[in-house]
Amino acid sequence: MKKTMMPLKLLLVAISAAVASADSAEILQSPNQKIEIALNIEEGALGYSVKLSGKGIISRSALGLKADAEATLKVTGISRSSEDKTWTSIWGSNREIRDHYN
Repeated sequence: MKKTMMPLKLLLVAISAAVASADSAEILQSPNQKIEIALNIEEGALGYSVKLSGKGIISRSALGLKADAEATLKVTGISRSSEDKTWTSIWGSNREIRDHYN
């Protein structure tokens, strides 16, 4: 469960950052800096790429979100946050789960 939650949270946060950043790539790294997600907007379409330990594992791919013809994507703000806490699971082999993300 721990391994599946972190990438999901990273992606959600990264998507939020990318939507706000229309003119350049926005880079988000995991707390240990092994995972890097780059998001950018090209021709009104949102795209991303992923690196693991500096090696590309997902080439630039479209997310399927696109502004309509009249809209102009622009930076309205970027918000970053980090979390490092532990929560207790009521089931499973690992009782204490670390929730650590950017």
